[in-house]
Amino acid sequence: MPSPQPIRITRTGRMGRADLDTAAGRVTVITASPGSIARAAVAARRSIGRLSADQVPGTISLRSAVDLDLAVEQAAEAAGCGVTVTMAGDVSIAGPSPAPGWRIGLRDWSIRMPAGGLATARNQGPDGAWRSITVAANTWRAARTAAGRALERGQEAAVWLGANDLRARLVRLDGTITYSGIWPLEQPAA
Repeated sequence: MPSPQPIRITRTGRMGRADLDTAAGRVTVITASPGSIARAAVAARRSIGRLSADQVPGTISLRSAVDLDLAVEQAAEAAGCGVTVTMAGDVSIAGPSPAPGWRIGLRDWSIRMPAGGLATARNQGPDGAWRSITVAANTWRAARTAAGRALERGQEAAVWLGANDLRARLVRLDGTITYSGIWPLEQPAA
């Protein structure tokens, strides 16, 4: 069995940050307390590594929906503070968040989230109504499922998301943005 890749630990302001490679892909762990980042990163790696060992490197399957929520819960428990775990642009949050919430940055925009999960489904081809649909929900698993289902609904995605009281950011192929529910205030990415 190959030895695991090293965990790269840094300090980001008043937060701790760790970047690590797993069988499921690159994972970033951020803690509200920099002194607890090593414990959180090791717990997240153990959780993701144990549950995703049968996956092809660099891919994410539906089984990973369990991994990210479980990884963040175990990391927060090990760290004793609030934690975010990010993989492939999706985010799961556990434990107390710093005020006014975790700053979650994606591409050219960012939002603040105190809890829950964020997931984006992307259109892989030139056809379809949407380039991407990002959903914020109580868990990453719920956000990931909703984003995928909404993308499958094509033109009716925004209506379906609204009918299910889901907060979402939908980007059309031409770049036009539509929101569903009460989406957090966006800021330009730093």
